[in-house]
Amino acid sequence: MEVEAFLSREFPGQSRPWIYPTQPQDNVLYIDLYDDLYKEEPDYLAEVISVLGEHPYISIKADISGRHPGNKEVDYFMQLCLRTFKAVAQDDYSSHAWTLSEIQSGHQHQGHSFFDYLGWYNK
Repeated sequence: MEVEAFLSREFPGQSRPWIYPTQPQDNVLYIDLYDDLYKEEPDYLAEVISVLGEHPYISIKADISGRHPGNKEVDYFMQLCLRTFKAVAQDDYSSHAWTLSEIQSGHQHQGHSFFDYLGWYNK
C-alpha cells in the first residue's frame, strides 16, 4: 500500500503505529491508518469528496501525546502528508476538510484556524 510505504520511508524502522519524533521518552505523535473512514458522518464525507473530487481511499490519523502541545509536530506531519498526497486534513475541533493552502494562509472556519486547540478551549 502506497501510504504505508510512505510512512515507513519517512519513519524508518517502524510500522503501525509510526511515532514522531522517535526520541525516547519524548514521543509526540502516534500515527496510524484510520480504519473507520467509511463510518464518518455523511456531511463530512461529502465535503471531503467535494474538495478532493473523489472518494478518499485511505485515511491517516495522528494522536497527540498528552505530555506535549504538538503544534510543530502536527504542522510538520500535516504538511508532509498534504504535499505528498491529494488529501485534506481534519482536526478534532471541527468537521471542516482543511486544504494545505487554507492552513498555510491562516484561513478560519467557525472563527478558528486549523488545530486551534487553545482557541476552542478558551471559547
